[in-house]
Amino acid sequence: MKKWFSFDLWLLLPALFLSLLSILLLATLSGEDHLAIYQGVFVVLGLIVFFSFSRLYYQTLFGFWPYLYVFGVLLLVVVLIAGETKFGSSRWISLGFFNLQPSEIFKVILVISLVGYL
Repeated sequence: MKKWFSFDLWLLLPALFLSLLSILLLATLSGEDHLAIYQGVFVVLGLIVFFSFSRLYYQTLFGFWPYLYVFGVLLLVVVLIAGETKFGSSRWISLGFFNLQPSEIFKVILVISLVGYL
């Protein structure tokens, strides 16, 4: 059985430091507190995802790679159909409280799919 905190601390500390530094810079340089709060919420959500995935045994994803790949392709098709256009290109899906960029999710899905396939 794995210990609860079996992640690499040296991987977490620089990312956490840079995240806290970005929140501090947003709060002091922008003059708008809501930007720092917004960034802080996403840092907390990112930490939750980090700890969740650190508990996941990565080889379990290899059995699901075809479904993940189809899901990623469907997300990219949704961007073509209902994507929000900014600066001349459609890259985001507006979910109301934030914009989802499926190409970033698909990068991870593609790596998992290639490893599962090969």
